[in-house]
Amino acid sequence: MHSNEPPRLERDDTPETKLHKLEGVLHTTSSPIADVILLAELLNIPARSVRPTPNSIRSEKKEETFEALLRHSQPWPHQRS
Repeated sequence: MHSNEPPRLERDDTPETKLHKLEGVLHTTSSPIADVILLAELLNIPARSVRPTPNSIRSEKKEETFEALLRHSQPWPHQRS
């Protein structure tokens, strides 16, 4: 892997490793911890043991998740449109 590529979540990664990789990627964008939790949940990475789940009703959680995805939908720095 090149240093300018995002880390890949591998099938054999432990949940803790996957969460650490996700936090590392999102940390570069100064994302709130709520984004990490929401996107980890979307990726089926158990984050509840590490961080508390934000208190949201289902419709709010869906909206918050979409907003988090939009905040992080920009191409990785080495990618060009």
